[in-house]
Amino acid sequence: MERPEPPPRTAAGQEEQELRERAFFSWAEFSRFFDAWCQQRLALFFVKSSMHLARCRWASAPPLYTLIDVLKYSYVRLVCKDVRAPSRPAVGPPQPGCPAFIIVKLSPLRDRLVVTECQLTHSHPACPLEFAYYFRPGHLLANACLPVRTTNKISKQFVAPADVRQLLSYCKGRDHGVLDALHVLEGLFRTDPEAKVKLVFVEDQAVVETVFFLTSRTRALLRRFPRMLLVDRLPALQGALDLLAVLCVDGSGRARQAACCVARPGTPSLLRFALASLLQSAPDVKDRVRCLTAGPEVAAQLPAVRQLLPGARVQICRAQGLETLFSKAQELGGAGREDPGLWSRLCRLAGAASPSAYAEALAELRAHGPAAFVDYFERSWAPRRDMWVRFRAFEAARDLDACVPLQLGDTRAPDEGEARPVDPKSQAGQGVEWGDAGGRRPALGNGVVCSTPVGAVFEGNPEWAVATGVYLGEGLPRGGEREGPREPKKIPGSPGEEAADWEPLAKFRAACGPELADLVAEELTFARRHGTRGFHWTGAGFALKDGTSDFFLDGALTRCSCSIHAARRLPCRHLFAARLLTGAALFHVDLLRDCWGRTPEP
Repeated sequence: MERPEPPPRTAAGQEEQELRERAFFSWAEFSRFFDAWCQQRLALFFVKSSMHLARCRWASAPPLYTLIDVLKYSYVRLVCKDVRAPSRPAVGPPQPGCPAFIIVKLSPLRDRLVVTECQLTHSHPACPLEFAYYFRPGHLLANACLPVRTTNKISKQFVAPADVRQLLSYCKGRDHGVLDALHVLEGLFRTDPEAKVKLVFVEDQAVVETVFFLTSRTRALLRRFPRMLLVDRLPALQGALDLLAVLCVDGSGRARQAACCVARPGTPSLLRFALASLLQSAPDVKDRVRCLTAGPEVAAQLPAVRQLLPGARVQICRAQGLETLFSKAQELGGAGREDPGLWSRLCRLAGAASPSAYAEALAELRAHGPAAFVDYFERSWAPRRDMWVRFRAFEAARDLDACVPLQLGDTRAPDEGEARPVDPKSQAGQGVEWGDAGGRRPALGNGVVCSTPVGAVFEGNPEWAVATGVYLGEGLPRGGEREGPREPKKIPGSPGEEAADWEPLAKFRAACGPELADLVAEELTFARRHGTRGFHWTGAGFALKDGTSDFFLDGALTRCSCSIHAARRLPCRHLFAARLLTGAALFHVDLLRDCWGRTPEP
């Protein structure tokens, strides 16, 4: 007897099977997919109910800002928008609507969104005219906070205080990034109505991509000292932001912060955008700028920069240039192997005080440097020597070298605080640190060091400082974690180490909260005091001894086999000891990945 064939699966059933258990690693990814999916099927859905991650206790104590910003929801129920069905019938009981629905939930590992249930059988036919009238691309992202029609309209425009208040009135949900950013701007405008702020939103999404801002006081400072501008970029701040600062040099040779630009990592042409916004804010300085110093990335944007600043010489910060050259040498396999003296040769080359000294240093590099690196240097850097070698620096004859770190002032009057050097010894490619009686100040990545905290550009506005702490964590990390020449060795327990540890610990505090950061600080202190023995490569990772036991670490130095790491999912003393030995950055977002993505406890 033949077995009867199963009944053919309906089209809706096939679609349900394909959609169910589909995973998405961000709310934006799901929104883009869902827009295309609805357009193919002429289907209209809206959010009937949802639970924002910011309301989940486990995500708010301590607050996991990156996770909240990326995934946004722990639960979303989407239902069909049957536009022809009456919302409230005049007579009789309410009529049931279309039964089609889709449910999206956070996965058990809390690292993705998953379609858990769906019913795609509609009680009405699709209508192309209705779909064309009602459908709005990006409406799911808009539903998270702002209407996309509004964000598209004001994007790339300077906003006024009234615009910010209007945006706040439009906010529909507790979207952490957008809502807190608007509250920050509201506080800024409350204390400085003449401040200039420009917002850039991702097209058809209520997602802030870039924020440019400067205050009335820093704009006046820029108009007074426009001759030399410095641009510093701190990439991957907290793994989520790029910070670009524009500074001017005052009459005392101190660099003073003029404007800031915060953007999502990988934002293209950020330098061009920041300079264009700066000139729109103060158009009278365009023809008065004589020198612009920026990082090596300026070479790729030279035509645009020279069009914006036709009267300015464009130079590359020497410290950043050396970092880039040495990193390229490591990439090509020459640094430390074929030529252990390459770093000192590069320093002599960049610091040449005359054409003859440069020619001598170049000949030495050609004679002893790795062939692959020398070929790269000849093609990419030698033709641009006027942009980064010392003897060609702007106004070098007046002992004012725009390619090297400058003593940074702030937006306060000179009598309110004078910067002084913390450590007179510095290495090219490392940030020179400056401070005052108030404590250590943040160093910018190109060696330019700010003598005031980031919030000082806002003239001591406490609301800005508090709101910035909420938006970015516990405040901005002080300086970049860049891989370059090995960090100088220090005596364990020295004040220099306490200052060096302050930066990564501040980032841990911003990322995981004060309680967990205190545990991390204990492990880092233990690693510095007791060190390690027997550190070696095993082929699949590293192994080390802490005096009693053997422990194994992965190649990226983010996981350890010890019980401390297994229990807390936080960086342990062994990971810190290995990172101190290898010169790796003490803070990296991957060190917290297990802590953020572990399976929730019952």
